[in-house]
Amino acid sequence: QYNWLDHSDNHLLNSGAEENPEKTEYDPCPDGWRVPTESEYSSLHSMCRTRQLIYNDDVLGYLLKGEKSSLEYYPEIFFPLTGYNDLPGDLGLLSRGRDWYGYYMTSTVIYDGSYATYSPEGGYSAALKMSANPIRCVQE
Repeated sequence: QYNWLDHSDNHLLNSGAEENPEKTEYDPCPDGWRVPTESEYSSLHSMCRTRQLIYNDDVLGYLLKGEKSSLEYYPEIFFPLTGYNDLPGDLGLLSRGRDWYGYYMTSTVIYDGSYATYSPEGGYSAALKMSANPIRCVQE
């Protein structure tokens, strides 16, 4: 079968469509949770009005905040800057770019072997599976 480093499989993490994702057996999130799609991150990005680079418990990352609701509450989410791995199989480089890069894996395949990734800074990019981008699970 397929594994993370060898064969390309456009349905490795999402056997459904972008609009109706379905978790696969390879999805690393726990039961009841799954890897988000690029469109879900895009939706989150458009909802957030402010982005602040902050330290949260000594971890540098971006705090994204939404608009104030009628309850005077600002929905917010923190994305640590985690770095990446740019050489296959070389886990020693996992922290390369730490404190500079925070791209998060999506279940959306852009082209064979390359996934869309989301950055809280506002960017979207493509990354190979071996880049070891972190995964932020969403509830199914």
